[in-house]
Amino acid sequence: SKATASAEDLAAVERLIRNTNEPGPVLTLGWYNYHHGNPARALELFKTALDRNGGAKAAEGYAMSLRALERLTDAEAFAYEWRERAPENMKIYLDIATALLSQDPPPQLNAQVVGRIVPVVTAQRFSDGAQALGWYSYNTQQIRTARDWFRTALGWRSEDEPSAYGLALSTQRLNERAAFNAVVAQWRNRSERIADLADGTNPGSGRRS
Repeated sequence: SKATASAEDLAAVERLIRNTNEPGPVLTLGWYNYHHGNPARALELFKTALDRNGGAKAAEGYAMSLRALERLTDAEAFAYEWRERAPENMKIYLDIATALLSQDPPPQLNAQVVGRIVPVVTAQRFSDGAQALGWYSYNTQQIRTARDWFRTALGWRSEDEPSAYGLALSTQRLNERAAFNAVVAQWRNRSERIADLADGTNPGSGRRS
């Protein structure tokens, strides 16, 4: 909760943490710090909770604190190990992987990281993750791969305009006229930028600077 605790209350919980090996009070204080804009302290507390067998809930807080600290590479590696433990851990993993892929400019990710994100996104049919893989691929000049991911994302969530825009961009770059025209026909009236893309196309040119 967002409620603010008094200094005395916090001191009491800190004392409790020192005098017991239970993960409960540590978790409580971890979430308190997380929700009150102190992710660095929250990270320490969730680490203590993990050491006390705080399990999936401690891992969830630890991953979210890493994300809040913008340590996305660390967050992805950690959350990956915990993804199967509870639905919340899977959700956190997918959100962190999506954030990692979505950085601008695109991060230098090793193939192993992308390689482990892909099957999880696919198994969970997570459209935001597919879209993020599309943009990551597009921005690292893997245009065919990008096209396939945008198409996948739309298959899982047909109203996903950013993926439709990505599909329009990538089919245009690949000079796949029929595929490009199909996206435009479906989206022209719903997406100004897709309409602009179509209207700015010179016949015979698949490029747009």
